[in-house]
Amino acid sequence: MGKYTLVASYKGGAYISQYCTVNPFAAERVWANNLSAGFFSREELLEIQKQVYRNYCSGEGLPVPAAKPISSVWQNHYDIFGQDLRLDIIQTALW
Repeated sequence: MGKYTLVASYKGGAYISQYCTVNPFAAERVWANNLSAGFFSREELLEIQKQVYRNYCSGEGLPVPAAKPISSVWQNHYDIFGQDLRLDIIQTALW
């Protein structure tokens, strides 16, 4: 288990959250399932969740290491109705 900090950059703003999960892929899925309607419209929420879930189930589009040799930072990008959503995932602790 690890603690992961997720930073979503979208439409000029940032949405930051933390979750304890088994890996960064699970952290991304938990993040998508817990998004707040205060930051995203209902349509955006559903689109983000759909894309994250599709990537998670297919194994395609999973977060990739942001830079070598750093092994505790991952990134993913989503196109949400023509707007880029960048998701940075940082492992901030081990359990």
